[in-house]
Amino acid sequence: MTAESDLFPAKILLTGEFTVIDGGIALAFPSQSLYGFWDYKPGQIDHRLIPFARVLSKLEYLDSQRFLHDVDHGLSFNSSIPEGYGMGSSGALSAGVLKKYHTQKIDDLDMIQKRLADIEHYFHGTSSGFDPLISYSGQAILVDQGMIKILSEDQWKGNPFLNKFYLLDSMIPRESISPIDWYFAQKQIPSFLEIIPILNSLNKKLIDCLIRNDQVTGTVTMKQISQLQLDFFKPLIVDSVLEFWHKGLAENTYYTKLCGKGGGGFYLVYMTQDEKAHSSMPPLLKIS
Repeated sequence: MTAESDLFPAKILLTGEFTVIDGGIALAFPSQSLYGFWDYKPGQIDHRLIPFARVLSKLEYLDSQRFLHDVDHGLSFNSSIPEGYGMGSSGALSAGVLKKYHTQKIDDLDMIQKRLADIEHYFHGTSSGFDPLISYSGQAILVDQGMIKILSEDQWKGNPFLNKFYLLDSMIPRESISPIDWYFAQKQIPSFLEIIPILNSLNKKLIDCLIRNDQVTGTVTMKQISQLQLDFFKPLIVDSVLEFWHKGLAENTYYTKLCGKGGGGFYLVYMTQDEKAHSSMPPLLKIS
């Protein structure tokens, strides 16, 4: 049986998508139901890991030779985190590599994040190290103006406000659109630039509501975020989710928002206290 400390959870970005790029506030936390873990399958080779391990040989703080040896002897990374869904599937693997093959003990969060970014660079060409840091620490992390802070567990584990959030599967991996490129193109439009500080202010309010378990203000704030993203981020909402998004706003039974960059993958759904919200709903995955 795999110990909890050996699991590398998916990352769920509650709020702060895109605005964090401009120094805004963001909050992410580890999934309780989606994760990866190391496993041995004697006689089988996970060929996906071989080029990865070879590229990592240039990082002096990793025992890449032991990594290659283990892969040759049946090491594999099992994961329930879907790829292309914005949940940090590559981040979980990167966290697993650092934790298992790190040759130096280190406690400094900034240094850990930098090394995780070096490892995840293999998958994306560039990485902030933020996604794998969530998986590595197993903790909720707040980012504000580039500074990171780990939330205490009593601020998020079992939090009644957080329990109102669910994941909606769009059934579409994020492939057809580059949300980051789209965002930077939109920033050339003055009216779009004006909403960035507004969205960041709403993100900050939502995080404050979570920490204080203020569900009344939080519900109002979620509706405002949902409407603003519908108005200004509509190209990142896939067709299979768009009607659902509109319906929740119209009926005030639930509110939908991006979960990460959008353009497919999972979307976040916040259920209101109205019991009608639980009828005739598509399958939702609880996030905590």
